[in-house]
Amino acid sequence: MRAAAKRHDTAGYVRADRDFHAEIVAASGNAILVSLYQSLRERQLRMGVVNLLDDSGSVIDPARYRDTLAEHDQILQAIAGRSLRAAEAAVTRHLDHAEHRLARRA
Repeated sequence: MRAAAKRHDTAGYVRADRDFHAEIVAASGNAILVSLYQSLRERQLRMGVVNLLDDSGSVIDPARYRDTLAEHDQILQAIAGRSLRAAEAAVTRHLDHAEHRLARRA
């Protein structure tokens, strides 16, 4: 994701974002959850692009790359630290931010 952000490669960034989430889902070991997540692939790619748009909804906001990377870093740190509470809080913040941005587009 970092390399794609530096290149302003939105498609690459969104694919890497999807892969980040897919790896976490896969780590659950739950085949049903993995299958469900994979079935949402195209929808997540579209949402990933919309989530990067500025407030006008017309151009990509580079700050959104940085914000998402920071949120992912928090999630990874919590997982690495084996802190369920911190991981839950980091994921909740990440999803709340995405929901807020997407709701403004609806």
